[in-house]
Amino acid sequence: MLLEDLVASFLGLSLALVLVRAVYESRKFDQVKKETARVKAESAANDPLIMLSAVFVVTFYLEMALYVVLVVIGLQHVLVGSHIQLQFPFDSLVQAFGATAMLFGYIIVFLSLRALDYNKLVTWGPYRYVRHPQYVGYFIIFTGFFLLLLNPVALAPFLSIPGEVRMATLEEEFLTEKFGRSYVNYQKSIGKFFPKLSHA
Repeated sequence: MLLEDLVASFLGLSLALVLVRAVYESRKFDQVKKETARVKAESAANDPLIMLSAVFVVTFYLEMALYVVLVVIGLQHVLVGSHIQLQFPFDSLVQAFGATAMLFGYIIVFLSLRALDYNKLVTWGPYRYVRHPQYVGYFIIFTGFFLLLLNPVALAPFLSIPGEVRMATLEEEFLTEKFGRSYVNYQKSIGKFFPKLSHA
């Protein structure tokens, strides 16, 4: 197993990246984001699956913060020493792969944010490959998080995925209304969460 201090430091960095993302997004999209946020809030309020998804995403951030706090106060054995902790040969390599996957996921999220423009149909950057690269980035981050902790409690964020898939579907309805035929053509040629091997 990797040293708990190393894992805690990485998770602390991850939490800092989440904060940087929130600040960046709020500054970049201050005006237009208000309308998009209103649409998302109305959608979420009417869809229990999306509300449940939000709970599990918050759980993900709380789990990261809890791990860091437990290490700082010297109680990491509560998780790492528990009976449910997974241990097997080469688990340190699996954890290192998990950390790498999380970093890759964050890179996708940040590249997506950089390319995003709420006033235009974005088909460049990561949006050339999938229609919802930010969700894909977070799915990769969740996978990396589990592989890094190697603890079943780190599976909780995966329970947010059905709600996020539902949210992506609602976003597509909104984008179809906003951009019409251009978005429909984009949908036909670019995969939702996985790149298409050939364009339609």
